[in-house]
Formats: sequence, structure tokens, C-alpha cells
Amino acid sequence: MSPRPYLRAEPSERSGRMIIRFVEYDPDIKRRVAKLPGARFVGPTQPEGPAFRIQWDMQTCDDLMKEFGSKIQFSEEVIKWGREERARAAALTALGAQAEATEGFSFDVLEQKLSGRRFYDKNTGQMRDLWEAFRPDQRLGVEWLSKAQNPLLADEAGLGKTWQVVGSMMLDGAEQGYNLIICPKISIENVWLQELNLFQDELVFVAPEGRKQREKLLEEVALCLEDEIPFWLVVNPAMVSLRRTKKRDQADLFDHVSGSALSIQFPFLFEVEWDTIVIDETQDSGIANPSSQFSRALKMMTSKRRIGLSGTPMGG
Repeated sequence: MSPRPYLRAEPSERSGRMIIRFVEYDPDIKRRVAKLPGARFVGPTQPEGPAFRIQWDMQTCDDLMKEFGSKIQFSEEVIKWGREERARAAALTALGAQAEATEGFSFDVLEQKLSGRRFYDKNTGQMRDLWEAFRPDQRLGVEWLSKAQNPLLADEAGLGKTWQVVGSMMLDGAEQGYNLIICPKISIENVWLQELNLFQDELVFVAPEGRKQREKLLEEVALCLEDEIPFWLVVNPAMVSLRRTKKRDQADLFDHVSGSALSIQFPFLFEVEWDTIVIDETQDSGIANPSSQFSRALKMMTSKRRIGLSGTPMGG
């Protein structure tokens, strides 16, 4: 008869987190759980004692098994997820080995280039190595992105597309250049600003609301360009898109189908030779329509490389 577990791990209401609950309370086990990296006390949510919230990934699950063994029980949902993750990791390992044999693919080279780049992990409250932060599937994605000239990374939401793009750009030395991120308004601060701010030595500009405020920001960015200071600029698609104008003598482009005159809103964005332009949520940007004002604007911009991201690629 197997011993009664003291702990139970189950999914949290927060994405990417697990809740560690007590089946049978033990103060010593509570202290051991509290010492786990990233474990956060969330209060006595049940009569048996307190509960903790912790990162939900394979490394954490392995650490829990090593630390508590038969004293912890995983919910069916966590067990099912773990089996799928291990199968996926095994498939990716095989794919990586095949690529290494046929195309010179090497995780060793990737690790050597990314190791040493450190960032602040909000989950653990500690500085972490960039390479160690990637899951096996994300490492494969970083390598692929770094090799492709103008790639489109399409994957389900929440699997780390932004994180992989940032990693691949660090691998390519993009932080030493001029990078433009075009993403929906909701993703500017919630996604891109959070990811880029993990690297304390990166200079990141985020376009504010209001035309005057945006023009003032671009003046500051222009000073960095004059002084050859690398930077990241995050804007929404509306800032890049052409707009209709009644002043035909000031038009930058004419739509011969509709007869409309189109003008550039912020000329600075079109004067820079960007090292990388990233278009996030491409399915919603209008890029699929070559006649859209956004697509036409992109064709007028200069960049060495472009990267597209999509959570639902077939939708657009």
C-alpha cells in the first residue's frame, strides 16, 4: 500500500502556474515547499493548511518529484500534460539530432552564444541565464529563427513566441542595432515591454498615445540614431500605416483603384534603415492584403530582416 501523500499539485487559475495544496499538513514540508524557487504563499485556502503557487514547467515538476517523492501527488491534468511534454521534447531532440547531421545544426553553438546573457526572472526574483530559460522546443525555435532570413513563427498563444524572437535576436547581435517592433496596442506593455525590460542594458522606447507625444518620442529616438546608440522601438500598426489625405500635393502614394492620395504619418519610421522589423499578430495587421495601407507602408520601409509572428496563421 502506497503511503498517503502530504501534497497535491494541480493547475492554478493563473496561466503557467500550479497550486501546491496540503492533503495532510506538515510544518517541515511547508518550510521545504517555501524554499522552492519561485514558490509564493497564497494563504490557507483549505482547512488542512496553507497553499503555494509555483511555476508550471517540466523542471519544476522534476524538482518536486526529487524533493518530495511519494509525498506529493499530481492531478490527472498535470500528469497528462507532463506525458505530452516529454513526448514532445523527445520528438524535438530527435529532430535536432537529424538537423545537426544534415545541416550543421548544433545546440552547443547556440548555448555558447546565449550563455552569459542574463535577465531578471520575476517568478524567482533572481537573475537567470538566458539559455537556461528556454524549453527544448523553444531552443529549436530560436535556432530556426536565427537562420531564416524573413521567417514567420506560427504557434499557439502562450508558448513563448515573443521570448523566442527576443532570444534569436540576441543570438544575432540585434541588440547592437536598430529594431522596430510593430504590435497591437494590447501587446505593447503586456508582452513586448515586459520581455525587453528583462534585459536591463537594453534601451527600449514605447510609443505613447497622442500625435504630439509620439512626435516628441521619435525626436528622442532620432538623437540615439545620430549618436549611433542601439535601441528598440515598439509601435502599433496604426503608426506605420499610410493614411488618406486630401492634400494631393503632399501625398507619398496614390491608390489608382480608389483614386485616394496616401501619406506617411511619421516620416522618421521610413527614414531609418532598420536592422530588424518584427510584425506581431500578422493575421490581424492587414499584411495578408497587398493593397492594404499597412502592407503598402511596409513595402516602403527599409530593413535587413523581417520576422512575423502569428497565433492563428490560417486566420489571416
